[in-house]
Amino acid sequence: MSTGSDLLASFSNLEYIVFAKLLLLRIRDYFPTSSLWLARVLLVQQKLLDGLSSILFEKLKEVVTETLGHLGDLKKVKMYWMGTDESVLSDIVSMVHLESGIIDFRYGHVDSSKLHFELAEKASRLSLSVSGAMGFRTVHQVDPKAQLCLLAGNSSSKSEISEVNSSVVRKNQSHDHQVHEASDVLLTPRFLEHENEGSGSLNPVQQALVLAQCLLIEKNTPHDEMQRWDMAPYIEAIDSQSLLLFTIKCFCDLLRIRWEKTRGRTKERALLMMDKLVQGVYEPEPKVVERICYCFGVDLPTIPSLRKEYADLLVSCGLIGEAVKIYENLELWDNVIFCYRLLEKKAASVELINTRLLERPNDPRLWCSLGDVTNNDSCYEKALEVSENKSVRAKRSLARSAYNRGEYEKSKLLWESAMGLNSLYRDGWFALGAAALKARDLEKALDAFTRAVQIDPDNGEAWNNIACLHMTKKRNKEALIAFKEALKFKRESWQMWENYSQVAVDSGNFSLALEATQKVLSLTNNKRYDVKLLDDIMLEIEGKNNDHVDSVVNGVGELGLEISRETEQLTDMIGKILQQIAKSGGSGEIWGLFARWHKLKGDLLMCSEALLKHVRSYQGSELWKDEERFKKFARASLELCKVYMEIGSINGGRKEFSAAEMHLKSTIKQAASRFSETEEFMELEVFLEKLQAVLQANSHQFTLSNNKEKSEPQCGVDDPTAPFVLILDKSICCVPALSKKKCSQLENCGFHTIRKLLSHFPRTYADLQNAQITINDGPYLIFIGKVISSRGIKASSGDIVCVSGKVRSMRTKDHYEIREYSLDLIRDDDDDDESACAEGRPYPIYPSEGGLNPKLLGDTITSVLDTLPPDIDPIPKNILQMFGLTSLRDAYIGIHWPTNFSEADLARKRIIFDEFFYLQLGRLYQLLEGLGTRIEKDGLLDKSLWKTEDNNHGIQDLNEEDDNCENDDGDQGSESIASWQANLLFEPMQFEAMDAIVHRGIYEAAKVVYEEMLPYVHDHLQCHGNRATISLTGHSLGGSLSLLVNLMLLIRGQVHLSSLLPVVTFGAPWVMCGGDRLLQNLGLPRNHLRGITMHRDIVPRAFSCNYPTRVAHFLKVVNGNFRNHPCLNNQNLLYAPMGEFLILQPDAKLSPSHDLLPQGSGLYVLRSQASDPNVANKLTRVAQSIFLNTPHPLEILTDRCAYGSEGAILRDHDVDTYLISIRKVISQELKRVRRMRRQQRRQFWWHMVVVNGTHVKLLLNSGREWWRTVVATQNMHLVVVVLVPFARLWIIKACNWIRFRLCM
Repeated sequence: MSTGSDLLASFSNLEYIVFAKLLLLRIRDYFPTSSLWLARVLLVQQKLLDGLSSILFEKLKEVVTETLGHLGDLKKVKMYWMGTDESVLSDIVSMVHLESGIIDFRYGHVDSSKLHFELAEKASRLSLSVSGAMGFRTVHQVDPKAQLCLLAGNSSSKSEISEVNSSVVRKNQSHDHQVHEASDVLLTPRFLEHENEGSGSLNPVQQALVLAQCLLIEKNTPHDEMQRWDMAPYIEAIDSQSLLLFTIKCFCDLLRIRWEKTRGRTKERALLMMDKLVQGVYEPEPKVVERICYCFGVDLPTIPSLRKEYADLLVSCGLIGEAVKIYENLELWDNVIFCYRLLEKKAASVELINTRLLERPNDPRLWCSLGDVTNNDSCYEKALEVSENKSVRAKRSLARSAYNRGEYEKSKLLWESAMGLNSLYRDGWFALGAAALKARDLEKALDAFTRAVQIDPDNGEAWNNIACLHMTKKRNKEALIAFKEALKFKRESWQMWENYSQVAVDSGNFSLALEATQKVLSLTNNKRYDVKLLDDIMLEIEGKNNDHVDSVVNGVGELGLEISRETEQLTDMIGKILQQIAKSGGSGEIWGLFARWHKLKGDLLMCSEALLKHVRSYQGSELWKDEERFKKFARASLELCKVYMEIGSINGGRKEFSAAEMHLKSTIKQAASRFSETEEFMELEVFLEKLQAVLQANSHQFTLSNNKEKSEPQCGVDDPTAPFVLILDKSICCVPALSKKKCSQLENCGFHTIRKLLSHFPRTYADLQNAQITINDGPYLIFIGKVISSRGIKASSGDIVCVSGKVRSMRTKDHYEIREYSLDLIRDDDDDDESACAEGRPYPIYPSEGGLNPKLLGDTITSVLDTLPPDIDPIPKNILQMFGLTSLRDAYIGIHWPTNFSEADLARKRIIFDEFFYLQLGRLYQLLEGLGTRIEKDGLLDKSLWKTEDNNHGIQDLNEEDDNCENDDGDQGSESIASWQANLLFEPMQFEAMDAIVHRGIYEAAKVVYEEMLPYVHDHLQCHGNRATISLTGHSLGGSLSLLVNLMLLIRGQVHLSSLLPVVTFGAPWVMCGGDRLLQNLGLPRNHLRGITMHRDIVPRAFSCNYPTRVAHFLKVVNGNFRNHPCLNNQNLLYAPMGEFLILQPDAKLSPSHDLLPQGSGLYVLRSQASDPNVANKLTRVAQSIFLNTPHPLEILTDRCAYGSEGAILRDHDVDTYLISIRKVISQELKRVRRMRRQQRRQFWWHMVVVNGTHVKLLLNSGREWWRTVVATQNMHLVVVVLVPFARLWIIKACNWIRFRLCM
């Protein structure tokens, strides 16, 4: 207690420590080696304590200095032991430095410890180096791999180990067979012949020095798996020695145990070795005289410490009961309480402590332990009372309690008192600094944090607090140094980097500030930035740039060039930062800084674009109500108009001047009523007058230019020379012979332009040749005919209609029906035109659009196609020839009025090419937004888009795959771009700030659906109250949206968990990574999502199949979000399956059976029967992966027959296929249930047969047994089926018996 620390555990014979200290202090002045033995006694005393003692440290520092003065040099040692062999004297010097290094290491002085170890190596003539050699690490390893090995150079001429043969443990006897068999990993690697010369034979001092290197590695390297592997060659080198002393062998085994307990393959062996090590301490052999040899040359713990470490290992292995016994024996009550808490026996821990207090009421440790369990400060106060105010632990606990209550001044005083008793407590100084900081005692806080980093230089949080305190005192130089130290250990803290950038600016080190800002952006995904800091740096750059211009004018030499290079470097750095922020949607101030940067670079055009975004960022309804906002808007507008005027002066055009004049007039007009008195408003008026004067002076030049523009011919619909953009974007009213009424009908349905009309592609085509083929059960057919009689359909008698759907055979021979069909009107009864239905010509069937008459739509499209000029294609002819594509006009004609199906397929190929081309073009523009000047952007686009001689294979393959694709759902043409966009934006992003990754496109779409659905959800909940339930389901992407909306309703607190029913999806792709973990965190069962997947459906496999390595690398290069995508990095897939996985297999007539599933239709669940949940989950994931890659989506896409309306892709993903298959499975299950019930009924009646009344007893016995069987199998629903006929028969028998008795 007097040393400021409690005992580590229960020790015996402590009086010998006191006697040894008294004896050594008395003879200290007479024997030079007594200081060495006194240092050893003090070190042993320190090992008995549970914390570092500052009192013992001061004594040790004095004694070690004295010892080194007597025995730290070979010359001085020779004076004491004359005539002794020099190798023995060298070992003495080496041991002195080795023990000094161990003492420094225990107190955290790593640099001093390393210096002593180096001096010890030099004295013992030992040189160490780590190399590599080929060898085997495991028992079953076939091929040798590179292994680390230690090379020890030993120039010592004599080894002292032979003189203590009785204390030597031979290597081949050090580990028994059981230890070797505990793991397939070898204790020491087996090297190839002549690959490893080994470390040779080392004497005990050298062996101890080798093991001491492990202590340095433990302190100087990060605490990870690699740290233990760095220690491995040193441990294995000693383990491979032929002769070892007992203490050195024990310390080597202890280091191996600490290493191997962290690995799964060797943890069992570590536990076994630890058990044998503890048992070996209590064995009678070897004797104490033999054990004590060189025991101070290794950092071996005391026996209670070793047993405590053994108990900690037992707890980590789950053997808590055995650990509790050891803790109780050592009287480690805190550890006992921890074990009881793990066992959820808090009451037992309180009872145990109270029992011990009855025996030892004056033990402060017990009172502190009781306070930890009950959170009662009175226990800590009682501990102080019984310890006469010497219990450091009680003071620390009271200080923490006061801090948590907000009593910071009291906490500060208690921490000061505790640290006064023991100043080496690592966490104490930091806690004192935190309490002083809260109490506004900044000087005390700075002193405490400084003491914290002196004891623990790796405390990054303490360095950060020191830097912040220096910031408050405006000591920028000291703060910058402290931040540099803090960032060595807290490099992932964006707050620390942000403070560092501010200090760097205040210190004038702008390059460091920009580097720190770049780091903040990368850590916060471009969401955190300091506009004021960037503005200060930009002002500094602008000032230096002006100084450089002056230096060039005045002819300044090398100094000016150096300033110019520094300014250019800062300009480039801040430009990259501004571009990075602007890409992620920066604020208005950022666009203003970006404009200033472009102006510095001399790019006025990009400067004007950035200023325009800056101006627009202030616009809104609040602009004309907030004066401060208007002032910012006015200043930005003035800068924009100045740049416009400068561009116009350079180009000599009127466009920029007119834009500036229009903007100024509009702003002045709207602001005149509220802000006319402001200075910014007056500046706008002055600049408008100046601008108008310039326009008036240059009016003659502008007039000539305008007349030249007006003299150009105007483009019309019938003008074949008109550009294709003007023709296709003309209004629908320009179509010849189209009345105003019909034009109004088309515009009301969304057909405003000719492009929109021509992009309304047919859903399918009707062909009269279908009537000539044989009709079978199952295929999808199209029929054209005349309606004879109608009832309940949108057609009259005599109309020509097209009927399409799945054909089913009826019971009557050669009779077929179409239960679910689509009906399209081709020709009315009053229409005499029958040319459209000519045999062999595909007739286009358009999707319905707002009740529009199909004939009007077809006639209008025909009129447009007749007047469409041939040269309207924006794609060059050489590109079309390269890909084998038709012109745009021929594509429109071929898809609307094809002469045969081949022409329609060729036209569709061209339309698909255009869709993907414009998607790629739009994506490229997004990537280039904000990068470079407009000229550079256009040049880069030209290189990216038209350099097809080397890079045309990707587009060509894409069109070849879609060559035969037909979509019967009316989802072709440009109408499908939105759905394609949702699929193409498949990059990962965080879902609802949760620990899960989601498909970006689906997530964005789900947000829209969520907002539209939320009012209806609220109405439903309000109407039904607690009885309300919500169930979401969907097919394909609709299923994915249903899942995300369901989770969003729960996470955002809109719907209670009890109101959400499980989500059932059909053919939906998985769009989350970490979905199962998210369900678990939300308290949802795994079957909350039930994903039903068709056995060969390609859509659910799209994101969850194995992606080749080259594809994964490409995704990471194209989009940085994929680089840290866990599913792509760990599982080679984009999004992992989640929830309950159900596989639907249809009838073989509808689709071939899957190779991994039984024949016939059915609904299967992928689920493991393993008892261990972790093993079951792993097996389930493996099964899911095998199924989703059999067949792989690429195998399906390479099959040309898979495309089209009859292809496998549409067949296995069609919602009708899912519906039919589900109905088939339900029908089969109902039939099976009925069949089982009939069989049970027959078996029951068979046992109830009674012949001549002689088997009544047998009948009753069998009935009892049957009843037991029913109850045991929980088939109680069969009781009604069985008991009703049983009772009826029994009543009839009874009535017949009574009637028979009456007749007698």
